[in-house]
Amino acid sequence: MSTPRAKVAAPEELRRMIRIVEAKLAQVPAIEGGGLPRFDAHRKAVDKALGELRTEVGARVNNEWDGCSLRIGGIAVTCTAGGAGAMRNWIGRAERAIAASAGRAA
Repeated sequence: MSTPRAKVAAPEELRRMIRIVEAKLAQVPAIEGGGLPRFDAHRKAVDKALGELRTEVGARVNNEWDGCSLRIGGIAVTCTAGGAGAMRNWIGRAERAIAASAGRAA
């Protein structure tokens, strides 16, 4: 038995959520060039951002494996590189959903 798919949020709601996710992602420092302390700072910032997304937009997050799955506004993504990658993947998928809805409306 399959689970029914979540309804994707309206384009204007997705745009609002994209801005929020982009703002969270902008606060995450890059990993490159800093060794373990830089990685730890990156991971801590990603965990904080994902926690805030849970509260602010009702994100569902699972990072209890070697990657991260993220669902916001009816759009689900995964990334084996972790939470920051999942946020970037979600932004791309949401932008494609908006473009697809514009194509259907035309």
